[in-house]
Amino acid sequence: MKDYQAYTLTELLLDEDFIRWVQEQRPADNVFWENWLHDHPEKKPLVIEARRILESVNIHERYIPKEEIQQETARLLKSIGAAPAQHPTSSIIRPFLRRLWPAAAVIIIAVSAWLFFTKTGPARTIPLAYAEQISSRHLIERINHGDKADTARLSDGSWIRIEPNSRIAYSSGFDTAAIREIYLSGAAFFQVAKNPHHPFHVITGEVTTVVLGTSFCIRSFEKDTTIQVTVRSGKVSVSGIILTPNQRLVYKKIGQSYQRQLLDQPVMLAPGITDENMIYEDTPVEQVFAKLSKAYGVSIMYDSDLLRKCTVTADMKGETFYHKLDLICRAIGAEYEVIDGQVIIQSGGCQ
Repeated sequence: MKDYQAYTLTELLLDEDFIRWVQEQRPADNVFWENWLHDHPEKKPLVIEARRILESVNIHERYIPKEEIQQETARLLKSIGAAPAQHPTSSIIRPFLRRLWPAAAVIIIAVSAWLFFTKTGPARTIPLAYAEQISSRHLIERINHGDKADTARLSDGSWIRIEPNSRIAYSSGFDTAAIREIYLSGAAFFQVAKNPHHPFHVITGEVTTVVLGTSFCIRSFEKDTTIQVTVRSGKVSVSGIILTPNQRLVYKKIGQSYQRQLLDQPVMLAPGITDENMIYEDTPVEQVFAKLSKAYGVSIMYDSDLLRKCTVTADMKGETFYHKLDLICRAIGAEYEVIDGQVIIQSGGCQ
């Protein structure tokens, strides 16, 4: 039996059994890999990345000479500062892949490019359209052709509100899969059932949103220049960036950059805190900021030494989040700006 626990990314991408699982989704392979990932949860990031690379590669049946493969692989490895092996193709590629030189060549080049861009910074530039991602997989697809939102209820207890001209796709064994994956083209709101043993992923082109249990919106129409993820409750991770309630992540397809933002109209989240509680008279500003931060789930950063003597007298009942900030800052002679989804208070202090 193969020791997949010791496999590198390259070896996984060149393994015929792994390739068959990703491309064909045979029931027996699904059972094996779900059990294996359950026993080796620390390997999930590696498996996810290997799957993403394979799914993004279009393999065309074109003969590529062995010498060309060796030259291209050596060139790419040299560009990332790695020394090529003495026999780079014959020592790694198993008999099955020797019969599929074109596939092996594309995969070698893909993983070399992945290593290069991981080391040098920019994200990979392979376009990942929805149709390309799902074409080689046996998935259930739900399409909303209407002019009103349509709700899809999944077998794991999650539900998705699919907006008009949008579609989702997922496997028939979605609720028992090691990773619950949804492919999305368009816009949708997700209410995810918590299951820490089976992470929930939403794949939208170049961006994957990872959650354990939360509610959030994603907008990812192929004609748009951005992909937007907005969190209503809980937390999600998008390409390693953590989003909390009242935050939005905007991914710009041109330039492949991310920007975390606060929503234009943050809503109150904390139970037990209402506008009725936000009437202050000579209240230390640190207490006011602490309550505001807790109410909206927004981080508010300031120099506590400078603001130690500041107090606030204000009636904030019925005011929006940003107007409340304006009132507080006006009371203590401060200003604020929003950077990376956080509020930064700038003040010279109080006498």
